[in-house]
Amino acid sequence: MRKLIFMIIMVMLFIAISAQYLIIAENTGINYKNLDLYHYNDNIELYISNNPYSVPNSIISIPYHNDKIYYLLQVNNDNISIPSSSIIYRDFENGIMLFVDNGDISIGKGNEITRLFFNTKIEKKPLISTVINKELYKTDYSFLDSISNYIDADSIYNTVAVISGEYSYPSGYYNITRFSDQPGCDTAANYLFDKFTTYGIDSVFFHYFTGTFPSFMGGGTFNSQNVVGFKRGTGSSNEVIVVGAHYDDVSEPYNDHGSVSPGADDNASGVAGVMEMARLFNSMDSEKDIYFVCFSGEEEGLYGSYYFVNDFISSHSLSVYAMINMDMIGYTTGAYGLRLYGQAFSSPLKNLYKDIADNITTLSSYILGSSSGSDHYYFEQAGYKSVFAIENEFSPVYHTYADSISYMTNDFMREVIRASTGTCYNVMNMPSSVSSISLMDNGDSSITVNWTQIPDTDIVGYRIYYNDLNISIPDTNAYTLNSLMPDTLYTVYVTAVDSEDLEGFVDESDTITPSFLPHKVTINSIRSDNDNVYLTYDAVKSTDFDHYNILRSIKDDTTFNKIAETIDTFFTDTTIINSEIYQYTVTVSDNSGYESERSNIVFCRLITLNEFILVIDETNNSTLMPDNKTDAFYDSIFELYTHHTLDADNVDEIDITIIGDYQKVIYIDDDLNENKMNMQHFADYINNGGNLILFGWDIGKPILDNPTVFPAQADSTSIARTDFGILSYNRNQSFDMTYLLYNDGTHIDSFYFEADKLPRGSNGRLSYGGIFELDSSRTYSLGKYISYSSDSAFDSKTNVFINADTNLIIANIPLYPMNINDGILLVEYLMEKFDCYSGLSNNVFSTNRSVRIDNIVSSSIDILFEGFKNTNVRIDIYDINGRYAGNLFNGNINSAKYSINKTVDLPSGIYFVRTVSDVFNEIGKLIIMK
Repeated sequence: MRKLIFMIIMVMLFIAISAQYLIIAENTGINYKNLDLYHYNDNIELYISNNPYSVPNSIISIPYHNDKIYYLLQVNNDNISIPSSSIIYRDFENGIMLFVDNGDISIGKGNEITRLFFNTKIEKKPLISTVINKELYKTDYSFLDSISNYIDADSIYNTVAVISGEYSYPSGYYNITRFSDQPGCDTAANYLFDKFTTYGIDSVFFHYFTGTFPSFMGGGTFNSQNVVGFKRGTGSSNEVIVVGAHYDDVSEPYNDHGSVSPGADDNASGVAGVMEMARLFNSMDSEKDIYFVCFSGEEEGLYGSYYFVNDFISSHSLSVYAMINMDMIGYTTGAYGLRLYGQAFSSPLKNLYKDIADNITTLSSYILGSSSGSDHYYFEQAGYKSVFAIENEFSPVYHTYADSISYMTNDFMREVIRASTGTCYNVMNMPSSVSSISLMDNGDSSITVNWTQIPDTDIVGYRIYYNDLNISIPDTNAYTLNSLMPDTLYTVYVTAVDSEDLEGFVDESDTITPSFLPHKVTINSIRSDNDNVYLTYDAVKSTDFDHYNILRSIKDDTTFNKIAETIDTFFTDTTIINSEIYQYTVTVSDNSGYESERSNIVFCRLITLNEFILVIDETNNSTLMPDNKTDAFYDSIFELYTHHTLDADNVDEIDITIIGDYQKVIYIDDDLNENKMNMQHFADYINNGGNLILFGWDIGKPILDNPTVFPAQADSTSIARTDFGILSYNRNQSFDMTYLLYNDGTHIDSFYFEADKLPRGSNGRLSYGGIFELDSSRTYSLGKYISYSSDSAFDSKTNVFINADTNLIIANIPLYPMNINDGILLVEYLMEKFDCYSGLSNNVFSTNRSVRIDNIVSSSIDILFEGFKNTNVRIDIYDINGRYAGNLFNGNINSAKYSINKTVDLPSGIYFVRTVSDVFNEIGKLIIMK
């Protein structure tokens, strides 16, 4: 039992130090800007974080393991068996389950799985008001009748019959099943490839990928392919349309990949729709490129569509204007009912599809919310509008040996394909979405709308939507809306209209509140150097703008004084002559004399370097690093230096207001919690005479702006590269760093860690040891990472370095886990780089050599040497703050005992002398009294 408890504690401690966390947030409208988003729909959002965030009632946080396989399950019935230990989250109301595949999983017919990948960060697509959705579309779709009437019912039936094995394949293995790893799936792929080729479509190709079977399908990997037919458009835009359906299938029992599985409804029906639309559109002109894609790997978790989006689409820098997905469109018992799924931002496409279906078909279509159960999912995750069309009544035999064409209603299938064809025709000829929409307040209850004009000769004008109104205007790039209500928020959209009266989708909007008073601005940045403070702030969206007012006061003084007027969006304050902390705010004045509200208040000071040393303790309190012990440890390390200490527990950010008054700053971040450095201010500090040492367990990560993938390259314009000379950073999350090998050319030493200050199981080795690739022309190494496992990616690579200006040292190493003597010694070595030395004793003696400096009440000092014959000796003097004050002796000692007298012109006080020879390097204290 004790061993079990020990193991549990060890695992918990390891997780606390090294684990990432899967954050499951309900879609409440909260924007978690400090988290990396990887998946979302209308109900939940999935994030990965290095910290276990907690937001009551709206968020779940659990350890994330990148060696596990996670699935999102669309639960349509209770025909599932998943151990509670595998279930991470369940939303009964919306039929969503998130689980990890630990084996012992059973998922019956009617429930669809999606393999969740956490490889690519995404951004939520902004929602567009539903007020304008209906306004976007034509009410007369009679022109589509002539197009959709060319759809051939016999052609549809023939495709379904061949793919499902009702008719013989022209060649290849007879299809009893299309499991993605079976020969029948390859036979179907070859059949579809040949069919695309027969149509004479511009290009046909296989897109290959590798997938993994979930445990309830037997596990293991498989190789398969998407079949792609490409129709080239007449335009030059990178916007494309994707029409897709999956051609693989499964049948119970799922772990028997050879079981009979015709898959007529699921999903030969959808594939027939793709092929019929390819046949039809191949003979028509399209402004946009169209990719007709038959996906494989859908039944195992959407592998084919995932790789098509994240491999093919992204690598070719394409943007998907619309994705139409058909999955199970052939079964009905009466009314021709069709469900249309898609996320909220896909509503314009869903509404267009429904509008066309209602006008040119006999379908009864129903708009529903998001779904993760088919191949549109990863298109929406990438931000592309998608519509998922599926029969309203699910076939009772899908995913069984009985899913044959005999259960299909061919006319229903034809009507769905007619609706998809009409939708595709509309979007393939629709104008592009209008971009770069911006609004300017004219200060008279009117606003000017600006946008980027679409370079298309077919554009005849634009339509502006604002709140519940809209107006059509000629082809232009700006328009003024008059007679608006002051102090009312307006949301403005702009669409392009072409000669066929087709209107583009809305992807952007902007908001503004017109007013007679100028709008207040936001100060975006504040910086300083030794002489000036620099402000930047928003540009004003107003045509009657006159100037900005710059207001300033000393910190905590509520009375602001105007110090300047300017028309620029930046200001330089050249009037400060002291080290006070100042606060700034900005107002806007218009040409009628009205003044806005004040902006946000920001703080700054000059980089004066008046004080000597500041030690910043940014280490958070924890079980391994209790505050009282870390405070005592750091006090012991720095007690021999004249310094101030700042415990940053209650400080939100370490910026120039804190560090700008000190000559030397030592920043200690011995934990893995969020860092508080204002990196721009730290760069300004060293570029204006400050000396900075950064210590930290994983200090390279915040310096490179918190990357999630390692090794991480420093961006060419980043502070890490331009100011610190870092090219890349890599870290090792295992307990692998045995010690730091220090070598600055003068000192060579090894620094180890104490096991009782590290997580259990570390054996005294460090995790999150990090190494740097450096610009060798601007930096040089002081210390190397020594790997326990001899990992070539880390062993003997630099993790402590100094820049060529000798004003910046970065030590990717924690202080607290060292023993006290090693910590003192390492700090001493590094502080020497800044010509800063600690005081040790009154007089300095060694066993067989000594230097004695007599303290006398005058400017005359006697220096006595013993044991230095034929040795070069240098003695320098420093003041109490460690600043160089002069040289007492520099020469050769030519006798066993030697004495000199030196006159110095120094004020009374305590000084330190440093004696250096080939065999002697010590510091003693000297008191000069006058």
